[in-house]
Amino acid sequence: MKLETLSHRMDKEFDTRLIKLHKQSYDWLFRVAINMTKNVPDAQDLVQSLFLYLLEKRNEKLFYKDTMNLLYCHRFLRSRFINSKNRGKKSVATEWFDDEIEDDEYDTEIDNKIMESYESVQLELDRLKNTALWADAQIFSYYFNSEDSLSQLAKKLKVSKSTVFLSVKRIKIYLKQVIENPFTIK
Repeated sequence: MKLETLSHRMDKEFDTRLIKLHKQSYDWLFRVAINMTKNVPDAQDLVQSLFLYLLEKRNEKLFYKDTMNLLYCHRFLRSRFINSKNRGKKSVATEWFDDEIEDDEYDTEIDNKIMESYESVQLELDRLKNTALWADAQIFSYYFNSEDSLSQLAKKLKVSKSTVFLSVKRIKIYLKQVIENPFTIK
């Protein structure tokens, strides 16, 4: 029962403050919006979106003295305007195809080299797991075969980021010495 009355009182208080904000500060908010948008319809839409947002959220943290927090309202208008402006600037990439250009035949040799290098990395990691570098090889294997960043991997393995970083660095240096890079031009 007390929760219902408290909730009812908060809703009533919120409605009172929202009405007071509209009466006292609508003109100021509207002028701020006009300064941003430079036209009346967009300014009206912007201020209306603020009031709709406040009405939907009913967040009592926005209260300031006996009305709403005007600084928050100003920041809301500014961020809403910037977001709408940025959405309007997005362009769609288009690609033109020319029938006169002949496609070169796809060279699968580089793909084969990449697959051979991948397999040789896996074999070398398996070989390293039986040596003194077994821990580094295991960490590098996790990193190499996953899409995780070093810090994400450190969290998963519950070790420090520096440990993961140094292990990956040691194995990379070792593998560069042992395995030929398929992208090097001879």
